[in-house]
Amino acid sequence: MERLLRVYRLRTGSALLCLATMVVGLAAVPAPAAQAQTGSIVGTVVDRATSQPLEGSLVTVVGTRLGANTDGRGHFVIRGVRPGHDSVLVRRIGYAPLGRSAEVPMGDSVVVDFSLTVSAVELNQVVTTGTGGAVEKRELGAPISIVDASAVQDVKPSGDMTSLLEGQVSGLRSVSVGGGVGGAMDLRIRGVSSFTLDQRPVVYIDGVKVDTRANDWTASLGNQGCCNFNGGVSDDRLSDLNPADIDHVEILKGAAAATLYGSEASNGVIQIFTKRGQQESAPRWTFTGGAGFDRQRPNYPTKLYPNFTGPTGVRALDMNKTLIGNGPYGMYNIEVRGGAEQATYFVSGGYSDEVGSLQPNDQKRGNLRANVTWNSNKWQFDVRSAFDHNFIDALQSGNNWTSMTGNASNGDPRQATVLRPYGEAWVSVADIQRISSYVNANHWTGGLTINHQTTDHFQNRLTLGADVVGEQDVRFYPPDGNYQSAYIAKGEKDDDYRTNTTYTADYLGQVTFKLPFNIGSNLSFGGQGYYTTEWLSAAIGKFFAGPGVSTVSAASQTFGGEIYTHQVNLGGLVQDRFSFGDRLYTTVGLRIDGNSAFGHNYGFQKYPKIDAAFNLDGYSWLPKVFNSLKLRAALGKAGKAPGPYDSFLTLAPAAVFTNTPALVPQSPGNLNLKPEVTTEIDAGFDAGLFNDRLGVSASIFQSGTKDAILPIPLPPSSGFNSPQQQNVGGVDNRGWDLSINWIAIQSHSFEFDNDLKLDGSHNKITSIGTATPTTTLRVGYPVNGVWAIAPTSYNPTTKKWTASSAPVFFGPPLPTFNLSYSPTVRFGQLQAYVLVTMGRGAMFNNADRPYRFREHTGDEYLKLLGPGGADTPAADSTVAFWSQFTDIESRDNMELREVSLEWAVPQFLASKARLGQTTLTLSAHNVMWWDHCACQDPYTNWAGASSFGVSTAFLTDPAPRQFRLTIRSRY
Repeated sequence: MERLLRVYRLRTGSALLCLATMVVGLAAVPAPAAQAQTGSIVGTVVDRATSQPLEGSLVTVVGTRLGANTDGRGHFVIRGVRPGHDSVLVRRIGYAPLGRSAEVPMGDSVVVDFSLTVSAVELNQVVTTGTGGAVEKRELGAPISIVDASAVQDVKPSGDMTSLLEGQVSGLRSVSVGGGVGGAMDLRIRGVSSFTLDQRPVVYIDGVKVDTRANDWTASLGNQGCCNFNGGVSDDRLSDLNPADIDHVEILKGAAAATLYGSEASNGVIQIFTKRGQQESAPRWTFTGGAGFDRQRPNYPTKLYPNFTGPTGVRALDMNKTLIGNGPYGMYNIEVRGGAEQATYFVSGGYSDEVGSLQPNDQKRGNLRANVTWNSNKWQFDVRSAFDHNFIDALQSGNNWTSMTGNASNGDPRQATVLRPYGEAWVSVADIQRISSYVNANHWTGGLTINHQTTDHFQNRLTLGADVVGEQDVRFYPPDGNYQSAYIAKGEKDDDYRTNTTYTADYLGQVTFKLPFNIGSNLSFGGQGYYTTEWLSAAIGKFFAGPGVSTVSAASQTFGGEIYTHQVNLGGLVQDRFSFGDRLYTTVGLRIDGNSAFGHNYGFQKYPKIDAAFNLDGYSWLPKVFNSLKLRAALGKAGKAPGPYDSFLTLAPAAVFTNTPALVPQSPGNLNLKPEVTTEIDAGFDAGLFNDRLGVSASIFQSGTKDAILPIPLPPSSGFNSPQQQNVGGVDNRGWDLSINWIAIQSHSFEFDNDLKLDGSHNKITSIGTATPTTTLRVGYPVNGVWAIAPTSYNPTTKKWTASSAPVFFGPPLPTFNLSYSPTVRFGQLQAYVLVTMGRGAMFNNADRPYRFREHTGDEYLKLLGPGGADTPAADSTVAFWSQFTDIESRDNMELREVSLEWAVPQFLASKARLGQTTLTLSAHNVMWWDHCACQDPYTNWAGASSFGVSTAFLTDPAPRQFRLTIRSRY
């Protein structure tokens, strides 16, 4: 395996070197002289209020394919323009589009400058994800959100992609569920629509499908190692991506918007677009550096521990004062972009090193990216290559015998000793800190996109790409440590490897023409396919002779495990968008999918869609406060494919008689297995009021999932012990989301913006077929609802509680209402940003609290004891209560998620330091919580980003507070 990794690194390095050479070569290509019969349009684009240049604005000549992006100085050049009168249009996310006329002279250039006004609406922004080609949002009947990543990074420096999306899109949940530095985040759109299949949205980067694994995979090998890798709180492959490379993100919310992605899209689609070069631009350099630290909140229940001493007089320690520290952080990133008339380039490199507040725990990440574009008259070639290296020293956390804070907070201070100063419950903190547990991941994503304008009305796009992940998870328990409570004697070594490769091919053709009665037609057709393979392997060694040896082969007992899966998906699509004048747009489309995971008796799945958008602005009867108003509605289907081998009959190797090898029935398979299909209807409106200073976007939706897959036990006579996966379930989701953007004040020296996101949803099971109802699987209740035995009455004579005869439903595991509010205030050169979030309606099993009482530990128990730590009736009664019942608590909370202050350094000061256009940003993340639970954080979940482990918190550490100082300078 090590040899394979060396070859992988060598080939990746060679590919990057070749691509870098190509970049230099293309950048050096001189722009050809302008042809005598054409002219040029040049100019600058600036912010009207601040007069600052607007980089990345798209300037186009209306009615042609000619256009250019502005560089870091706001400058653009459009060559090859036919002489005469032309209309020039400029667009940028967050600004109102602006058009101007230009008289282009033959063989010469004309200057056209633009001053853009910030806009609270985005109806004129162009999107490409799931739309059958580039189209303005005003023409779409389905909900699509855009996040300007560059603008977000300016006010909210983020260490990874999922943090960048926090609070940016209504209906999108992106929250940390704990586990220290490098832990995964829960990322989902509009709730839960399945019982067994992953609920993460499918993610593309520049058209290439990427690995989104964010839950622990080591336990799936059925190996003999101790527990999940780090308690279940896994690392996240989406965190490999450098957020500084992201230009913008497009999000499709639900099946009605994501139909054209077929059998992978019922959970929504996220498309990440990375930065590109700029035509006619000298090299534009950007240097970014950051420093700071992480620190956990001191709210662990061990503050009373120093009041107690152990049997030998050792005073117990409070982990809030001894284990929590400042974890240093450093980050460096450099990028350059520019280009000639026909070739552009973007190249970046970054490195970050973040040490956790609870140690050992840290993350070291390195990133390299090169994006090259070459244009000719009818052709455009985009080549992209990115390599990410992510090394994480994983924190021992979660449902884990060797959870560091779990052992300390469950320790009995009355049993404190020199070796166990917290009276540790199972394994001493000192031995836990000696465990070596790390993740070493290499991630390469690359692709080629070819655009060809065959005629003025016919264009083609072909994308080919690959996403390759090589991941190694290693954990070593020293043989001289005391890990008996974790069922480890004389050490253990776990070597786990994962390789995941996805190849993507995507073709789209687009034809525009006119139908009778002046009806416009934009016909799209094409096909998409991907091929994914995943290889998992494990080698486990137990019982080492002594210190100094750590290889699996050196152990006296060795075990192994291996899993290989592959999945092929092929789909074709056709869609036509009809325009009736400049107001009404109707889209009809169909996606047909085939997947290798479907049963042999099941053919292709059909996913139809229809949507409509009606723009009312311009009607005389519309109140003058409205600048724009779009009514929209969409109906569509999307699916979720079964697991790669769920439809296949499988056999397992076994030893029979005297170790004779044999095959025994394992899984019965299902030749009739088909995808889960979600049908969604979405309706809403988008409005701009008061000169586009107030933008409102609202949606209501209802989605129903049929043929949801459930494991159904077969009769013993079938010979299979494993259940059969069958399409028998149903799930219903209903909800709404609302976005309000209000630009309250805007002037040259002062600006006050407000962004409010709200959403609500409810989920219930509509069918479970022949499956046996359970507390988490019951018709009429949410998927994975929170149930528990509840106290009903208390007898003061017997001093005993009476329990309910059956589990009682307490509530759903995910919030039914979410809010995020982010005001931005700019005063001169200073800009302040705040993000406040709220979640209500969810419940969870706070397993830590009763467990501490049963272990006779924790501050809540200790404060009930008498002098010298003597037992009391109150303490005994409370222990008896929590030995009988589970602590079900509310997840309702409000959080001050982000605070930042940015200073745009005056140019005369920056020049003295030999800096370019420079900003300094001081930011704090995860600043403060307000909740009502007896827990460290109501969002913690021991199963990390598992789609269905959201209802239980146990021995899991919350995300730390993060304090950062970031400097960014552009040359």
